Amino acid sequence: MNTYPSTNVLDLLRLLGNLASGFIRNPGGFDLEKVLGGWIGDVIKRYGSKNVILNFLLKKVLLVSGRDLSDHILQDPPDSQGYIEGNLKKDGMSFLAPNALTISHDQQWQRLRPYNEGVLGTGCQHQYQQAFLDQS
Repeated sequence: MNTYPSTNVLDLLRLLGNLASGFIRNPGGFDLEKVLGGWIGDVIKRYGSKNVILNFLLKKVLLVSGRDLSDHILQDPPDSQGYIEGNLKKDGMSFLAPNALTISHDQQWQRLRPYNEGVLGTGCQHQYQQAFLDQS
């Protein structure tokens, strides 16, 4: 497995500066998604890798935006002997959807997957596709 570049304290200071300046310039319309998205884009460009370890000092998170690594991770079902959901993702999603497919693995994932595929109409046109398109 490759070792990916990791952010450092200077990158965190850039992020904090971007957050502060974005909020000071427009407190009522502060756009956290835009600031974080811009920072992540800069990190990817600066390190020359689509996969970067975001080192937040107390927590490290692997940002996976490269197609090859993403395909590698997703090629097999989530399994405790391979790749499973991370604590950050599980903790964040458990509040609203504690039994979601996206935070399950092993037997629970095997049980939930067919149901989700059926509901979503995987592999064919969804029966309500036109209704969704009409709403957008």
